Amino acid sequence: RGGGRGAERATDALRQKGGAWKESGSRGGMGGRFQRRRGVGLFRQFVLLAVRSFKSACRDFMANGLRLLVSLGLAVLYGTVFGRMSEIAPSAIEERVTLLVQALINMGMIALVKALSFFGREQPVVERERRAGLYGVLPYLIGKLCVEAPIDAAFPFVFGCTLHGLCGLNAQEGVRERFVGSLVLHSLASSVLGLTLSALVPSTEIALATGPALFIVFILIGGFMEKKELPGVLKPLRELSTVNWTFRALAVNEFRGAAFRQKETVLRAPGPAGRVLRLKLPAPLLSGEEVLEKLGLREETVGHAMGRQTGLMVAELGLCLLGLSLRGRSFAKMKSQKQGA
Repeated sequence: RGGGRGAERATDALRQKGGAWKESGSRGGMGGRFQRRRGVGLFRQFVLLAVRSFKSACRDFMANGLRLLVSLGLAVLYGTVFGRMSEIAPSAIEERVTLLVQALINMGMIALVKALSFFGREQPVVERERRAGLYGVLPYLIGKLCVEAPIDAAFPFVFGCTLHGLCGLNAQEGVRERFVGSLVLHSLASSVLGLTLSALVPSTEIALATGPALFIVFILIGGFMEKKELPGVLKPLRELSTVNWTFRALAVNEFRGAAFRQKETVLRAPGPAGRVLRLKLPAPLLSGEEVLEKLGLREETVGHAMGRQTGLMVAELGLCLLGLSLRGRSFAKMKSQKQGA
C-alpha cells in the first residue's frame, strides 16, 4: 500500500506543482535533463518527493506499528529464551556469540525483505512518472531515503535497547549505545542492499529470489567461527558482506574489556578418601581480548568495522543510482523508437 498506490495518489499533485516538462536529451541521467516551461529545480523536486514519501509513510502507520510490535516482541522472546547471560566460560562466550549472530540476522533479513518488496512495488509508478518527465533519479532517491531511513532505524533501535537490557550484555560505559548503533547501521545497510538489488534486476520477483539468497551467503562467510579460513576465492566476498562487518563490530564491542570466570578445578585424593579430601583451586579469568584472539578479531575496532559498513552503503547507493539511471535511458530509447516508427 505504501509503495504503488501511495505514489499514484500523489502523481497529480506533483504534476500540478511541477508544471509541464519537455524532454531535451536523455532522461536517464542522475537528476534528469529537462527543458521546463515552468522551472522546477532539483531542490524543488526533492522537497515534493520527500513530502510525498512522508505522506505515504503516514498512510502506512498500521504496517509500521506492526513492525514496531514485532521488533519489541522478538527482543522479549530472545530475552526469554537466552535469559541473563552466564559469566562462566565457555558457555558465556557461546551464548553471547549466538545471541549477537541471531540479533544481526534477524534485523538484517527483515530490513532486506521489506526494502525488496516495497521498493519493487513502487517502481512501476516511478517509471511512469519518470517517462512523463516529472523528476530525476537523484531527488527521488534522496527524498525517499531522508524520510524512510529514520523510520527504518526506529525498529532496530527498539529491538537493540530492549534486548541489551533483558539479556544483561556487557554493561561498561558506552557499550549499549554502540551495540544499538551497530544494529541500526546494519539494518539500514541491509535496506540499501535491497534497494540496490531492486534497481539492478528487471522485476520484483527476481529481486525477492536473489536478495535472501545473497544474504544467506553473507551469513555463511560472516566470520562467526573461530579463525576459520575461507577459500581464497571467497575472501573478497567477505569484504562485501554487511553481516561480516556488523558481527565484527558487535563482537569487539561486547568482549573488549570484559572478563569471564572459568570453572573451578577440584583436586581429590585417590580412593574413598576423595570424598573428604579435596582442594579447590581458584578459577582463572578469561579476558575478552583472549576471546577476540580466538575469533581472529584482536586487532579489530568498532569504529573501523562501522566505517567499512558505511563505505559499503555508499557504494551500494551509487549502484542503485546507476541502475535507476540505466532504466531511465532504456525508457527514453524505447520512446524514441516508437516515435520514429
